[in-house]
Amino acid sequence: MDKRLTSAEIAQLLAQYLNDTGSICILSYFLEKVEDKEIKPLIELALHMSNAHIEKLTELFKAEKHAIP
Repeated sequence: MDKRLTSAEIAQLLAQYLNDTGSICILSYFLEKVEDKEIKPLIELALHMSNAHIEKLTELFKAEKHAIP
């Protein structure tokens, strides 16, 4: 028997999706403007992690047959 996500779990995933998509916008802007060579790799890492989260969350939403925000 397949276990489905609860409404509370889906709500948390939706909140994380919104946080990550917002972070992608902000971090992309920061990456365009950053001049500090020590900070740039950190911004790139954070951007990569947010993109990876979005990919995983999208997979979860598809598996649950839930609309992708």
